[in-house]
Amino acid sequence: MDRRTEELVLSTLRLMERRPLSEEDVVRDLGRLGSESRSSDVLVGLAALEAEALVEAETLRGRTVYGITDEGIDAVRRRADPVGTERVGSVGAAAGAPEPGATHQLRRVAILFTDIVGSTELLDRLGDLTAHGLRRRHFELLRRAVREHAGREVKNLGDGLMVVFASAEAAVACALAMQLAVETGEDPLELRIGIAWGETVCEDDDYFGRPVILARRLCDSARGGDVIVPRELAGLLPDPAAAELTQLRPLALKGLSKPVTASAMRLRALELAA
Repeated sequence: MDRRTEELVLSTLRLMERRPLSEEDVVRDLGRLGSESRSSDVLVGLAALEAEALVEAETLRGRTVYGITDEGIDAVRRRADPVGTERVGSVGAAAGAPEPGATHQLRRVAILFTDIVGSTELLDRLGDLTAHGLRRRHFELLRRAVREHAGREVKNLGDGLMVVFASAEAAVACALAMQLAVETGEDPLELRIGIAWGETVCEDDDYFGRPVILARRLCDSARGGDVIVPRELAGLLPDPAAAELTQLRPLALKGLSKPVTASAMRLRALELAA
């Protein structure tokens, strides 16, 4: 594989770490990165990636979209870091910002995603201006919890936040604080949250890798009021008297080749009434 093709493959896989993409999405997003790839080149490349089991195709609403697999995530790590980058176990309150001059590093962090349940229907019902004010108040509550638990906001996704933490304990505590703030707040909103922990690629103040995909997919599968975590984080529930833990059936999550055993954390009614 020549260098240009190698770079195209890596760029395409990195894009799919964020969300599933159609052929048109890949062409557009690669164009934004400065690539002049033609649609036909991208289609051939996607077919090759599918043949290598690095991506998998699925038909959604009449169009084909491609999502990265576990093997694809491993390929990103190998190609992004062929000789091994520094591995850091604890990254402090700043949650692992790259060192000056570094292009990418591997970091073990906790990734948290939030999402407002029914945001599209809310926008339709309230109108743009009122919904914008509601979202602004909502994010103020979430960001207060992030600051109090030493997290760092990576990005605003429109209806939710992506946040990174140095420890999984801080991420879980922050998630439950977010749920409490929303449940006791003035606005009639429901919040769902997904958390994952593990080694990620940190580049340009963003994070990529399996924990990012897992946290996003767990968030998408949650009900309003839930904080969904993989099995290894279930023991981090800080106060069983304030929140309950329910083990879920194995979840088949898009982009991950094996079902994920997860648990849902949820504030108890007693805590909300206090």
